[in-house]
Amino acid sequence: MMPLSRCSAAPAVIAGPEMLSGTPDITDIDVGTIPRVALRARTRFGAEFALVEGTRSWTFAEYVDAALAVAAGLICAGVQRGDRVATWAPNTAEHAIVTLGIHCAGAVLVPLNTRFKGREAADLLRRSGAQILFTVETFLGIRFGDMLQAARAEDAACLPLPPRMVPIEPDSDGWHAFLAAGAADRIKAERRAEDVAPDDIATIIFTSGTTGRPKGVMLSHVALVTGYWQWSSRTGMQHGDKCLASNPFCHVMGLKAGLLSALEHGATIYPMALFDPGHVLDLIEAEGITYLTGPPAIFQMLLGTRDLEQRKLDSLRGAVVGGSNISRQLITDMFGRLGLAQVATCYGLTESCALVTATRAEDSVEIIAGTSGSPLPHVKLEIRDSEGVAMSSGETGEIMVRSPYHMKGYLDDAAATGEAIDAAGWLATGDLGAIDPAGNLVVRGRKKEMLIVGGFNVYAAEVEAALLEHPDIRLAAVIGVPDARLGEVPKAFVVPVDAVVLDPAAVLQWIGSRIANYKAPRFIEIRASLPLNSTGKVMKMELERQDRAL
Repeated sequence: MMPLSRCSAAPAVIAGPEMLSGTPDITDIDVGTIPRVALRARTRFGAEFALVEGTRSWTFAEYVDAALAVAAGLICAGVQRGDRVATWAPNTAEHAIVTLGIHCAGAVLVPLNTRFKGREAADLLRRSGAQILFTVETFLGIRFGDMLQAARAEDAACLPLPPRMVPIEPDSDGWHAFLAAGAADRIKAERRAEDVAPDDIATIIFTSGTTGRPKGVMLSHVALVTGYWQWSSRTGMQHGDKCLASNPFCHVMGLKAGLLSALEHGATIYPMALFDPGHVLDLIEAEGITYLTGPPAIFQMLLGTRDLEQRKLDSLRGAVVGGSNISRQLITDMFGRLGLAQVATCYGLTESCALVTATRAEDSVEIIAGTSGSPLPHVKLEIRDSEGVAMSSGETGEIMVRSPYHMKGYLDDAAATGEAIDAAGWLATGDLGAIDPAGNLVVRGRKKEMLIVGGFNVYAAEVEAALLEHPDIRLAAVIGVPDARLGEVPKAFVVPVDAVVLDPAAVLQWIGSRIANYKAPRFIEIRASLPLNSTGKVMKMELERQDRAL
C-alpha cells in the first residue's frame, strides 16, 4: 500500500445527529429488544399484513403469534435464554417466523448461508454450539442434511455432536410436530419474550477475517433495534410499505434492514428465495411493492429486463442500494426508469450492525452515486493514517467508527475483539476512505482485501486458505476483478507444487465443491511464481497491475 498523504489542516471528525429531526427514538417507547418490538407490532398493527408469500399471508397478530409458537417449541425442547439456535434455509415466510421465534425464546440466532457447503456449515455449527438447526430438506437441488452427514464422515471432529434438525417446510410432519410439542408452553413463551434484556446478544453472524477464519460477530438487541429504526427512517421506510425481501435472511441486511425494520415500522415483507427480475416485476405490478433493498446487481438486472418500459411500476417509491461500484448511471436510471422518489446508498460492516452512513432524501444524484452519505444518528467517523493519526478532510486513510451499534465482540476471540475496537470505542474498519467537504464518506478501497460479490462480503484470505488445501497447490493469491453483473468477482493466481501440471478448469471445479459459490474464484491463472516482497508476502497491487495490463 502506498503511504497515506498528510497535511497540516485540522483533523476531520464527523458525527451524526442525536436523532433524526421529527423522528422519535424507538427506545422512548421501551421496546429495546426484538421481542418487545414484535409485541408492540402485534398491538399497534395487529390486523395489517406482515408477511405475504404467494397465496399465503399473515397479519402482524398472526405473525407474532406464530413466532411465539416457535418460541414455545424451543422452550419445550430445553432451549434456555442465551442458548444458540441456527437457521439454514432460503427466504420463506416460515424462515421469518422461526427467526422471530428464536428471538422471542431469548435464544441467540445463528444464521447460515444457503450457499455454504457441508464442511462450512458444520464448522460454524460446532463453533457456535447451536443446539437446534432449523433447515429445509432441499434447496437448489442440494440436500442440506446429506451435506452435513458427508462433512462429518470426512472429519468427525468438525461436528462431534450434530444438533437436532427441525424442518421448516409448511407441509412437513416434523415442523408440525415441533409446534405441537410446544403448545403447552405458550404462556412461558410470552413471559420469556418479555424477559429478554436490551443488552442480551440477539444474533451471531459469522463473517470472514483477514486470517481467513470466519469470526462470529455478536450483536445485541438494543444496538439492532435502535440502529435499524434510525437507518430505515433515514432511508425512507414507512408504515404500510410493501417491501421485497430478496436480501438473504442469513445476512445482516436481510435480517435487520428487511425483517426487523419492517416489524418496527409496520411494513409488509414479501420473502423471495431466489431473485428473478421477471418475477420481481410481476410482484411489483400485482402487489404494489413500494420499497426495495439490495446490491447494485439486482437493480441492474431489473433495468436490463426487456419489457421494463411496458411494466406498470407506479407503486415503487423507495430503494436502498449498497455495495461496490455504484455508478451515476445506475442511480439516474433508478430514479428515471424505475420511477423511484428516493434512492439511498449506504456504508456499514457487520461489526457495526452494518450501520455507519447513509444518504438523505434531499441529497443530489452526485452525492448518492459518489458517496456513501453522512453518519447515522449517534455515529462518529474519523479518518486515520497508517500510524493512527487523525487526517484532514479530503485525505484518504482508514475509516474509523465510534458508535452505539458496535458488536459486543467476536465469539470466543477476545484478542481479535481488542484489535478491532480500541479502549476509546473506535472500530477499525480496515476500509479506506475520505470525508468530503460536505461531511459525506467516500469509500476508496478495502485495506483488508475484501471483495463485495453481488452484495456478499468475500475475503481473499479465506479463499486463499481454501485453495491451499489442494494437495497440488503451493501458493495462492486472490484479487477482485470487475464484473458487469456482480460488481466484482474473485480471480485466483496459483503456483503448483514442483513438477505438477494443473488444469485451471479442474481447480475451479474442485474449489467450487468446497466453498460457497459466491466465494469461489471465477478465474484461475496458473503461474510459475508470484511477485513477493522482502518478507515473502504476495504483492497484491503488482498482481492487480499485471492483470489490468492483460
